[in-house]
Amino acid sequence: YNGSLPTLVLNPYSWTKAASIIFVDAPVGTGFSFSKSLKGVLTGDFVYANRSLNFLRMWLLAHPEFSSLPLYLGGDSFSGMIIPIIAEEIAKSTEANRILGINLQGYVLGNPATDAKLDGNSKVKFAHSMAIISDELYESVKKTCKGQYTGTHKNDMCARDLEAISVCIENLSEPNVLDPNCDRDISDNDQKMDDNGRSLLEKPLKPNPIQRRLNFGGPLENPKFGCRNYVNKLVYHWANDVTVQEALHIQKGTIKTWIRCDRNLPYMHQVGSVVSYHERLNSRGYRALIYSGDRDMMVPYIGTQAWIKSLNLTISGQWRPWMVGDEIAGYVTEYSKGSFTFATVKGGGHTAPEYYPKECLAMFKRWISQEPL
Repeated sequence: YNGSLPTLVLNPYSWTKAASIIFVDAPVGTGFSFSKSLKGVLTGDFVYANRSLNFLRMWLLAHPEFSSLPLYLGGDSFSGMIIPIIAEEIAKSTEANRILGINLQGYVLGNPATDAKLDGNSKVKFAHSMAIISDELYESVKKTCKGQYTGTHKNDMCARDLEAISVCIENLSEPNVLDPNCDRDISDNDQKMDDNGRSLLEKPLKPNPIQRRLNFGGPLENPKFGCRNYVNKLVYHWANDVTVQEALHIQKGTIKTWIRCDRNLPYMHQVGSVVSYHERLNSRGYRALIYSGDRDMMVPYIGTQAWIKSLNLTISGQWRPWMVGDEIAGYVTEYSKGSFTFATVKGGGHTAPEYYPKECLAMFKRWISQEPL
């Protein structure tokens, strides 16, 4: 990076090729969103969801030509804890005739945080499936920890096994275990041990199952070129350029510095699991696409499969590969006569479209058009 304004190029695989999309900086205080008072920045799961719904209502009132179009909510990572809450609130309001002009049809979630225990406990099984830990260690930790790998453990043998697993995973890139082990945009306390000296796996994942890897501030001053987070430095300089902000119509003086993920944002984590929301939305007939990059150890696909299984949905399309051209792009299972779809993205990380944009656009296009993957 030479200090100049980073140059943008068109993304040939943007999902806007398949749908009109509103990108929302939420909760308030993230991205370019702002509040004129401290009270407006105080937020949590339910406030986040309610404000997002209010924004959507106001936007559709201002743009009524879009109100009759099919609407799908979407997000990835921690959005998995919020999108189902918003969707259910829309569903309940629609049924009670309290809301008009929102034609919700379903939602799309990528590597979604969903259930703190399931997401956290699945990391050990994932590590074993990726040949990161041995058969012997895996069998031992299952017995000593009795399948519970998060939280504080008083069992010394369990703590010993978890520490052995931490040694095996500490130098891996958790968003994609196949990526190089690059320096992360996180503080020292978010590395191997927390302030109490607990290991990575032993650290409680509730209330935020992926908080440890989302405590970002500004970018590293000198990230290694070729590392995936090198782009964070470029984005930081681009988004904080005055001419860029003017072009984006950002109100002058509303934010001091654009930060990719502000760890100082006051936020109350109120929901430990949204599995029941998925169950109720499915019973109401809303469509869902849940997809997972299969090399993500932050929210492993194994945990996602576990909570989907707990819904007890009827399989309507058996596990099979889905293709892009002559290549296998991942695997897919359909449930409830196709209304609920789970797909993996082969080789993908925590944000799968970042790794395989062509394949993920094909997946989204087919699903949004109600075609088989």
